[in-house]
Amino acid sequence: MQIDDYFEEVIKKIRQSQIVISENVIFDKRSRYSGHIEGFFVFIDETVLYFSEFIVIEDGGMIPTRPSYRFHWQDQNEYLVKRYDNAPHFPELNNFPHHVHYPDMVEPFREIGIVEILEIVENEIA
Repeated sequence: MQIDDYFEEVIKKIRQSQIVISENVIFDKRSRYSGHIEGFFVFIDETVLYFSEFIVIEDGGMIPTRPSYRFHWQDQNEYLVKRYDNAPHFPELNNFPHHVHYPDMVEPFREIGIVEILEIVENEIA
């Protein structure tokens, strides 16, 4: 897998989504095996997902890693629904630095990418 393959997977997921009504996505290829995606989606319930994901694919690898990512999902009043990120500010959590913010708490999570986030949001909105 190369970064272009990953970008195509993301584009395919966006096109197949039944909940994305508006999007602004910037794909920035840094090398054959690394890149950055950032932008936002507006969903059918008027919530918005702002995101930034830096992707690295080890030479010949099939699974990308994400040295940095953030997926900030907010409601139409700009209040947090959830925020997934790997900022190193909760070292006491299991699976550090990966975690999810809720309006009133933070929990450990796993490394996650934009395709999986879209699936989570689709399941929660549906």
